[in-house]
Amino acid sequence: MSDDANATKTPVTDTVSAEAVLPEIKVESKDLVRIRGQLSLDDRASIATFGDNAQRNVVAYADRILAQTQNRELGDTGRLLTDIIAKAKA
Repeated sequence: MSDDANATKTPVTDTVSAEAVLPEIKVESKDLVRIRGQLSLDDRASIATFGDNAQRNVVAYADRILAQTQNRELGDTGRLLTDIIAKAKA
């Protein structure tokens, strides 16, 4: 029997509720006011670009890590990390 046939007969029983995985998010009112000032729900461009600065910071941080690490020493992990960075920049 092929693997595809076996895969369709295997029931999915491993379910995890979001409450069991995600921590409670507590937001300070000053942070909420700051975020509301940066985001306009009536402006699609505002919504689309919200978080761009954070993404750039994450990419810059990952680039610094990659610059300090030789991918050939990391093997598959290095290739995966490089792929993640390339996707984040896209």
